[in-house]
Amino acid sequence: MKNKYFKPILWSIISFSIVVIIISVFKGPYFILTKYHYYSGYSKQKSQDYEGSIVAYTKVINYDSLFTTAYISRGSAYVDLKKYREAIADYSKAIQQTPGNAQAYAYRGRAYYELKDSINSLNDYNKSISIDNKFAYAYYQRGLLNYAMLQKFEEGCLDLKTAFKLGMTEAKELLDNAGCE
Repeated sequence: MKNKYFKPILWSIISFSIVVIIISVFKGPYFILTKYHYYSGYSKQKSQDYEGSIVAYTKVINYDSLFTTAYISRGSAYVDLKKYREAIADYSKAIQQTPGNAQAYAYRGRAYYELKDSINSLNDYNKSISIDNKFAYAYYQRGLLNYAMLQKFEEGCLDLKTAFKLGMTEAKELLDNAGCE
């Protein structure tokens, strides 16, 4: 009876070990830990444990300093905690590593917006849109900046309309409340 259960369990352990070894050889020794901590951070951030998510993303970065998404995700957790300077540093690192990442520019633009730095915010939104002209979030944020902070109402309305057309439903309420036609 013991043999009936022992062999399948043993083969499962051996198979799992072989998979881990193969992944480690091809992806690096910390690949599995990196993924584990990244998804742990993501889960913590979704459950609003922002400090915990920052710790997890920092572990990811310690294992793999070229994991751009970890910098972006940690930056977003910093934004959630209103630690905008730390967020800007992480987004800037992501941009340094992958200059064609529209998200990093748009998210950094949001952090600048929160610091009332309209010039850097606008520059980042513009750069994000120049990289990906279908990125609704960048249009939405630039629309908010233009409308609310820069008092450029027509440009703000145009950006909010574009964001809505690209699928950002949050823009609809702003369009209605702002009196955009």
